[in-house]
Amino acid sequence: MSFTFKFHFRPSSKGMDVEGKLFIRIICKRQYKNLSTTYSVFPTEWNAALGKVVLPSTGTPRSAHLSHIDACMREDLSRLRMIVSLFETRAEYTVDDVLCAFKGSPENDDLLSYTEHVSNQLSAEGRQRTARAYRSATKSLISFNGGKPLCIGDISASLLNAYQESLIARGLFLNTVSFYMRNIRAIYNRSIRDGIISSRGDKPFEKVYTGVSPTVKRALSKEEMNKLADLELVLTNRLENYKKSIDEMGASPVSLNSRLSLERRYGYTVHLHEALMYFMFCFHARGMSYVDLAYLRKNEIRENKIIYTRKKSRQQLQVKITGSMQRILDYFMEKDTGSPYVFPIVDPRRGSERLQYESGLRVQNNRLHALGCMAELKKKVTTHVSRHSWATIAKYEMVSIPMISEALGHTNVKTTITYLDSFEDSRMDLLSDKISSVIKKKVA
Repeated sequence: MSFTFKFHFRPSSKGMDVEGKLFIRIICKRQYKNLSTTYSVFPTEWNAALGKVVLPSTGTPRSAHLSHIDACMREDLSRLRMIVSLFETRAEYTVDDVLCAFKGSPENDDLLSYTEHVSNQLSAEGRQRTARAYRSATKSLISFNGGKPLCIGDISASLLNAYQESLIARGLFLNTVSFYMRNIRAIYNRSIRDGIISSRGDKPFEKVYTGVSPTVKRALSKEEMNKLADLELVLTNRLENYKKSIDEMGASPVSLNSRLSLERRYGYTVHLHEALMYFMFCFHARGMSYVDLAYLRKNEIRENKIIYTRKKSRQQLQVKITGSMQRILDYFMEKDTGSPYVFPIVDPRRGSERLQYESGLRVQNNRLHALGCMAELKKKVTTHVSRHSWATIAKYEMVSIPMISEALGHTNVKTTITYLDSFEDSRMDLLSDKISSVIKKKVA
């Protein structure tokens, strides 16, 4: 069946100077239902033709509010499309079925409806990431079930074992399998606490994988880090050449296409250059994690030091600003946009900071992949690599593990050990030769 979803604006009966409400109209087979929302905008902030809010320039009093509503609207429409895609294998379903699944019904043990109910609660608490994880895991399990309705009470050991085999057969890593299983387990256990289903004697999750397996080591060597660092000069020269060529072309209509092409390449190179600076800054800042880089505040820089609290462990760290770090800070401080954050990854005036961060993380990893290819590295470069590389290189420089642990802000040395790459066999062989040479055998 074909469904249409569109946001509409209902003005306030009190006049044009009062905010009206947005609602979603769901249409199927010439029948429609209206789904109310909590989103409020003024009439001048609504584009009826496009069915979208009018986003003002960044920094205006309403920009953050409207950007947040715009992000929520897109997420709502995405959820509705997902629900319909899961219903498509049913012989028959109605607009009311879609509405029920979207709203969630805690009195019903339908897995999709209950997941939506819980996810809505989590989103209201600001836990959007967990809400998305629950929805993703539920969608995966229902898809495995052929898209057919699945009750929470239907979750059994045999179903989960077959589901796990399917995931592994698709080539998914064990940690990905564990991600789905742990989230489905959380939903299952929560439904018991909420009284949706009764606790049973069996243990459906007992034989499926819910652990965390060691990941492939992601550290770069000193030589590989230097290859990445050398790219800065390459990118700087490329930017200068692009700029010179663009200036020489002028605005002549004859060269318009060539100019636009150069401007696009110039912009892409600027983005690569800044992505490289983010990566190198994290490395030089004692393996600062990308999330801490994104949320680094200007007031956390003082007296040639960075004093910040780690997002993950809530531990306060103090890092000396090296020459390499200062050069990067100066570059971004010159571009100051009035945001409280140092780097232009997250800006509270642009709406949801969490969505901005997650989007920025995806973009950064894509650009790091391109940079790794440019540097002809065989290893995949991601935001985590700078942190792992700092720890591993520190180990090669004979820094003690407890000191590395403290520098990284780990609360447990065991966590640090999992970060550290093993010395290559060749290094261990050299160590064997060195120690063996200490014992001298007399020649007869």
